[in-house]
Amino acid sequence: MLKRFAILTMAAALTMPAAAISQTAAPNTNAGGLVELDDDRTDVNWQGRSIDELEDMDLYNTGGDKIGEVEEVLGDADGRITAVAVEFGGTLGIGDKQVVVPLDRLQLGQDGRLVTDMVEEDLAQLQEWED
Repeated sequence: MLKRFAILTMAAALTMPAAAISQTAAPNTNAGGLVELDDDRTDVNWQGRSIDELEDMDLYNTGGDKIGEVEEVLGDADGRITAVAVEFGGTLGIGDKQVVVPLDRLQLGQDGRLVTDMVEEDLAQLQEWED
């Protein structure tokens, strides 16, 4: 009985570190080493907008048509915002796609809207982001 208890105790102790490690999720990385930035971070922003404010912003083309929505804010290994993952296309979430849009293709309009000089066909040519 004591031997069985010792074996069970040792087995439990050996599995503890693995359980703790498995609970620490690695950041989602793809698309050339970009990482998904945590929307709780307040130490980084883009044009005065926090990560949380950028997420879920609608993206418009220069003609004023909505062409997508920011799903994730992406950054480099140092945590600087360098791009966003934009979801576009599809209907009611079916057939949509997420792509990486570099910050240099975006601007904040005077009305606070997120604007790009691209159209949906241009978005379709960008690198995909797998959430």
